[in-house]
Amino acid sequence: MAGRALSGRWRWRLMQPCLRVQARAAAPAPAAPAPPGGPGPSQTSQVPQILAVGPRSEEEMKQVIEHYERSNANQRQSPAWRIFNSSMGAVLAGLLGGGIMYLAYCADDVSSTLSDVWALLFRQLSPETVQRLLLRLAKWRLLPRDFDKDDPYLIVEPHEGLRFYTPVGLAPGLDRHGEGLGAFFDLGFGFVEVGPASAAEAGRLEENLQRRDLSQQIAAFGLLGICITGTREELLAQVTRLGPYAQYLSVDFAEVAEVEAAKLLRELTLAAAQLPGRPRIFLRLPSSWSASASHEVHRVCAAETGKERLLRVGALARALRSAEAAGLIVCHDDEAGDCGGTKETRRRHRELISEAYAEAKAGGNDFGRNEFYRAALAAAKPRGRVLDLGAGSGLLAMLAALESRGDVEVWALEANPALAELAVKTIDRNRHLFPDANLTVVPELSSRVSLAPADLIVTETFGTMLLGEGVLNWISDARDRLLKPGGAIIPAGGCQYLTLVELASSGVSSPWHPKVWRNLDLSPWERLQDTLYWKAMSGASREKPRALSERICLLEVDLYTMTAEDVPKSKILRIKAQKAGIIHAALFDWDIWADPQRTQVLSTSPGSRNFAGDVAWGWLLQLQEAAAEDWRLGAERPAPLRVEAGQWLEVLVEFIAHGISAHVRVRPELAGKTSADDSAPGSPERMHGIGRAAAKEANEFLLPVAGDHERHDFYAKALEEAKESLSSQGTARLLDCSALGLPGLAAARDGLRAVLMPRWDHLAAVLKEMLEAHKLQPQDRFGGLVVDSAQAQGINGTEVLTADPREMFDILMPEGEKADIVVLEPPGTPLHGLSPFALLPQIRKELLKADGLVVPGSACLELGLVESEELSYMFSIPRGHWQEVDLTVWNEEARRQGVLTQLVPYTKWLGSHSSLRYRWLSPPECIYHVDLNAYGTGPMTKEETFVRELRVVEDGQVHAIVARWAVFSSSQRLGADSSYLGRDLTWPHYVQAVAKPNTQPGLLEPLPLRKGGVAALRVSVRQGAAKVTGTAGPEFTLRLAEGGESRTEL
Repeated sequence: MAGRALSGRWRWRLMQPCLRVQARAAAPAPAAPAPPGGPGPSQTSQVPQILAVGPRSEEEMKQVIEHYERSNANQRQSPAWRIFNSSMGAVLAGLLGGGIMYLAYCADDVSSTLSDVWALLFRQLSPETVQRLLLRLAKWRLLPRDFDKDDPYLIVEPHEGLRFYTPVGLAPGLDRHGEGLGAFFDLGFGFVEVGPASAAEAGRLEENLQRRDLSQQIAAFGLLGICITGTREELLAQVTRLGPYAQYLSVDFAEVAEVEAAKLLRELTLAAAQLPGRPRIFLRLPSSWSASASHEVHRVCAAETGKERLLRVGALARALRSAEAAGLIVCHDDEAGDCGGTKETRRRHRELISEAYAEAKAGGNDFGRNEFYRAALAAAKPRGRVLDLGAGSGLLAMLAALESRGDVEVWALEANPALAELAVKTIDRNRHLFPDANLTVVPELSSRVSLAPADLIVTETFGTMLLGEGVLNWISDARDRLLKPGGAIIPAGGCQYLTLVELASSGVSSPWHPKVWRNLDLSPWERLQDTLYWKAMSGASREKPRALSERICLLEVDLYTMTAEDVPKSKILRIKAQKAGIIHAALFDWDIWADPQRTQVLSTSPGSRNFAGDVAWGWLLQLQEAAAEDWRLGAERPAPLRVEAGQWLEVLVEFIAHGISAHVRVRPELAGKTSADDSAPGSPERMHGIGRAAAKEANEFLLPVAGDHERHDFYAKALEEAKESLSSQGTARLLDCSALGLPGLAAARDGLRAVLMPRWDHLAAVLKEMLEAHKLQPQDRFGGLVVDSAQAQGINGTEVLTADPREMFDILMPEGEKADIVVLEPPGTPLHGLSPFALLPQIRKELLKADGLVVPGSACLELGLVESEELSYMFSIPRGHWQEVDLTVWNEEARRQGVLTQLVPYTKWLGSHSSLRYRWLSPPECIYHVDLNAYGTGPMTKEETFVRELRVVEDGQVHAIVARWAVFSSSQRLGADSSYLGRDLTWPHYVQAVAKPNTQPGLLEPLPLRKGGVAALRVSVRQGAAKVTGTAGPEFTLRLAEGGESRTEL
């Protein structure tokens, strides 16, 4: 009967409530109890019948079930019901829900693929409609957001405190009244400039700025700029009114008379200086003004305000790339009507690049390179048409003409206009050497020119990595379009090599692997090792790494056939260890060969180049650690990779950007198998949250300093002397503002109460780990103590505070306490903002007691005269020629760049372990002494001039003046000379070229000196105006005999 209807589990569950209700309604009343002694009720009479648990009759049950079946049948007739009540329906419902969630995510993430849909939509609308729509969405915070962290390499800081976390920003004109600032910052812009605002619009803009909500903004570090325009009075009023809301103001002088510019500039500068945050001023001058007007603006401003806000004229992009402290940036308008991306900006930017390139290369001093190309061209016997890609100085183009047989047409392509101009001058000066050849310089990329096919292509577009300058991109395009079938290419190919090396050899410890000093374990600093991205450029060193493996070819390049797409993304190699040891680094170098038969080879392997070649190319070191089976690197600390001779290793190579760079990971070969998994995980967890710039600083400077035991001994002894001199005052308080905080950490064990003030959180984390390991308990307050077992050992509490000592006065000194001793970096430190001349004035005013001591207590600029032709390779072409080729144009350019008028820092080329050959004709001696304990205590002499006589102890010719700082305690000296390799990497020398009086412009002839004589050095010292930035301190102007003059901040 109803068996089929009641057999379904779901139907039965749906029927249960109805049956229970009917059962309760139809249940019989309980029977009366039986009389005593009478028969009880029968058992069967108590068994409920079917009607007691269901409808009153079987017919009624049939009716209920049939009604249910009819309603279900009607529902099942609907296709939607059939779909959604099946497994397919469940899948579709999940897909629909997931799609809705994905669309919501895409709409909120600017990096999602939905951005293409937005772009397609916007292209269908007019620009005015798009602008209105964007402003409406921005006002409602409905625009997508950028959740990806920007690469720290994008950070530019043209002025102390004005840091652009990405150089990409929103120009004025879109959001004139600041209605959607939060949304535009969330899009990922590093800065947003609102306006241009006139005086009439200032009120509306100010209201929107007052209502601005920063709590929901993702880009918390985005800079706000305000573009203002108007008359003199209106501009002054807007600076005062709108300046407090902005980090910089862009002031348009379009409505200002040219004769009033200097006066208005002074007023604007003073008005901005009095506002909270001291907003910087970007000044835009109309294109109709003469260039001399901007020079006059600067001259009058500097003369009358006494503050050199900016001493250079250039476009906005140039100012952003300047390393000088600048509160005022001036740019000329052009026909495009703006300052960014203009023709003048691009031109000047290329000039800056060319100046740096020309200074680094300085012509043809890599003699081995020159001879390789000359021999290769001689063997090729150039004829017809020759194409020189990346001509640079034009030397290869001239060598092609010199080695040609008969008439030859040479096209030298150089994308940098300034370099191309120098190449034209150089070729013109040498045309008599190749009268039958026709040489033409084209200032353009090879990919943008159309020329008749050539018979031969020659190029030298190689970097420290073989493909580092993108040679495959240029060659493959030129080979397909600009080379005849069967034409020749020089070089024909090359190979990127890898060698696994140990850095600690011959008694010289690795500068990136600090160990133990005075029972203080320094190895926690190794957690800052970047074993993935950072690479040390090495070269010109007497300390050669110890090879633990053979020199293995990672990537062989055939310039006749390969393209950039042929470079694999990654590969795994098996390498056999040749010696036992610890693999500290992977060394990258390369070879190129002139022809397919490899008859001529040029190599950058250690020891193969002269000093100039090592400086120009060198080789790269990538620090290494043991990778796990899944190729992951140490999360907390890098694990040393120890190998035995004959052990097999697996090397995972990742080629970045088609081989422009490469990353290497190494692990022992997996037992019994070779892994085919070449997928590499990301950077180790210990490096997460550390920006690329901070990682670069840690590996280039902080790790080598951490392993400098001589430096630590100096500071420890100096602190002991300072503590002894303050013994009558009780327990001394120490403020350590050095880069690593190690002097304060060691002093805390000797009873000093210390505050360690690193600049970054990742440095503070290492210090806290060391405190924990050595039972030094970190404190929350300056000067506080912890009563525990550590005190029983005579160890006082120590505080670690991540801060800038120039900005933390109220937090650091809540009870008015001040330090008895402050520890600072030596003068000349490569770390920006940590110069003692930058820190001392404010520290002495706010954080140090009046009779407090500074460690180190004094400093001295030591200076001597050096003979070294190899050193002159850095800034000139000795004798002005290479073989018969006249390169005096490059010496003239070197003079123009100021090699005779400035001291240039070099951190490793003059160190104790450098292969540079030089000798002191006049030994280094102190020419200027600074008492750091007195520095900043009173008014300083603004400028002083004196003459210092330098003793000449050897006959010879002076090529350069070399200076370096040294620091002193009461009984010690610490300077550049050291047996520790890391000192070469962290203690700069300063070099100024010297030329004999009346030397012709195309030559830099050295100055001859005789033993026993005296060289008179005229020194002018001027105290820098800046007291907060790293450019503070003495500025030196030097003149030796009549060989040149320099003025440089040290």
